[in-house]
Amino acid sequence: MMEFSWQVMGAPSQGPELSEFLVRMALYWYSHPLELADNAPPGSYVILNYDEMVREPAATVTDIYQRFDSDRTPSFINQLNEATERARNYQSRHVHDLESLGLNRAATLEQFVDIFERFSFNTV
Repeated sequence: MMEFSWQVMGAPSQGPELSEFLVRMALYWYSHPLELADNAPPGSYVILNYDEMVREPAATVTDIYQRFDSDRTPSFINQLNEATERARNYQSRHVHDLESLGLNRAATLEQFVDIFERFSFNTV
């Protein structure tokens, strides 16, 4: 699915080079926004918990709108409620594991230690 995008970005298509590329991308996806947030005025951003967002998209989005004192239209609220219902009924068929991507658990824990500690992710 991502092969075209990776080719455009100059990523290798397979092997250990691809795994290294994926790690570099993931580190950037986590670290760059956090660097921006750390340097932003307090209250000018929100960091979302993915599991909560997926479990309760309407409540999560409502919280964001309230934090930033923004209005929501009745149509938008209806769409949020529909998304919440879809989320409750969704079950992923994907099974992800590091080894299938050519990644090592110990190395991943070490490379992302700052992220795991910052958000108190369970690493057991």
